[in-house]
Amino acid sequence: MINSFYACGDALGEYQFTHIGGYEAELAVKNLLLPFKTRRDYTKAVWTTYTEPQVAHSGYTEKSAKETGKFGKTVSKSFSEVDRSIIEEDTKGFVKLVLDPKGKIIGATVVSKEAGEIISLLSLAIAEKLKISALQKFIYPYPTKSEMLKLLALDHLQNSVAPWQRKFMKKWLSRPVNNGAGKEHQKNRR
Repeated sequence: MINSFYACGDALGEYQFTHIGGYEAELAVKNLLLPFKTRRDYTKAVWTTYTEPQVAHSGYTEKSAKETGKFGKTVSKSFSEVDRSIIEEDTKGFVKLVLDPKGKIIGATVVSKEAGEIISLLSLAIAEKLKISALQKFIYPYPTKSEMLKLLALDHLQNSVAPWQRKFMKKWLSRPVNNGAGKEHQKNRR
């Protein structure tokens, strides 16, 4: 039997991707040369299948998260709600995130023409154990398909607040803003 700590690539038979083989080769070399041994960790593995549309994935699936007791919830959004997709008339596809009970991103699936480009940022979020709220803190170039991640985070935030908070924020955001600069204009309107 092959000791998986000293083998890599297709010999292991799990993930048959060049970049995963490279990752496994690094571990095999480290385990041969260094006194402490490193185990493979596929929880951050990322892959893309270059079909039309592309399918990309990193981390846990909903099923594997449930099986390991790490599942909190999933959030997803269609590219039909992203301006760049609408402009390009390429609205097929979606992003689905798997969150743990604390809101950390532990898995991601992207189906889109550019899924392989978008999955990298999500893979980093998984590796760094970021919460979904971290995705709204980036400034995304507009219009890009990666802006989908901010929209997902904002949807999640909106759906996670209590109804009274949503009502308060809606009222607060719709209030007229007057910092004193328009007082003369307001007097003239009366």
